[in-house]
Amino acid sequence: MKEFFSNFSNLGGFLQKNIATYIIEFFVGIGLALLVSKQSKSIHILKDKVTYVGIGFILVYLIGMQYFRAIFDLKYDPAVFVSMGALSLLGIAPLLWGLIHERTFISKILSAPFMVLLGKSSYIFYLIHKGFIPIFINNNIWSNKLFIFVVLNIISIVLFKYIEEPVNLWIRKYYSKNNN
Repeated sequence: MKEFFSNFSNLGGFLQKNIATYIIEFFVGIGLALLVSKQSKSIHILKDKVTYVGIGFILVYLIGMQYFRAIFDLKYDPAVFVSMGALSLLGIAPLLWGLIHERTFISKILSAPFMVLLGKSSYIFYLIHKGFIPIFINNNIWSNKLFIFVVLNIISIVLFKYIEEPVNLWIRKYYSKNNN
């Protein structure tokens, strides 16, 4: 079976090896969005514990992957699909559902002003984390990954506060005037 899937490793573009991962994450996300949009406020079996069930499964998954990685070859699509499907469906989706509907210690931490700012600047972080900035920092300043992570977050916050947010406000103001 492994030999069959190894022939498909060089398709390039959209059809790369990890397409199954994106497909399962996409459909789990759609399912979660439909569940949330139906205003289902509680999962009666796990009253106010869904967040912790999600976190617990993610931890079990991470620990289990360390064990199974030594036994099985998890680099091919079927294994990645099953693995990421389980993580998405049983870990990430319950965590996100719980964060939306439950008031827990985790949700209180994530709703702190600094964490909200990190969330707002996360799209810029996503855009710059694989570009020339981390390569430049790694090659010319310091190769410590935590340092690079912190510097990228600082750059993301600065870009959000001084470019993205003002431009976003200007666009909203401009189009609200022109649409009235």
